[in-house]
Amino acid sequence: MTAARRELSELEQTDLNAKLVFLAAHLKEEPEVSIEYFVPDERKAGGSYQAIVGAVRRISLPEHLMIMSSEETIRINDIVGITGAVFEEMQKE
Repeated sequence: MTAARRELSELEQTDLNAKLVFLAAHLKEEPEVSIEYFVPDERKAGGSYQAIVGAVRRISLPEHLMIMSSEETIRINDIVGITGAVFEEMQKE
């Protein structure tokens, strides 16, 4: 069963962008995060939402990709949510 791709609200997109910028600045710490993202179905409209927990190794802005330490690659445009202890530091800055 496929799900429709959910469009983020302007506030959700702003929050996600702030987290991505913060995460990019803290990659040397190899922060562990939980990422929820959309995976398009190859044969029909829609797709499914999946989650991964792990350390982010690299963010490639030109390619719009996030590479996890497990070598899993996630398209940044497919990410709908990111959580993790690293973002507690965001509130302090």
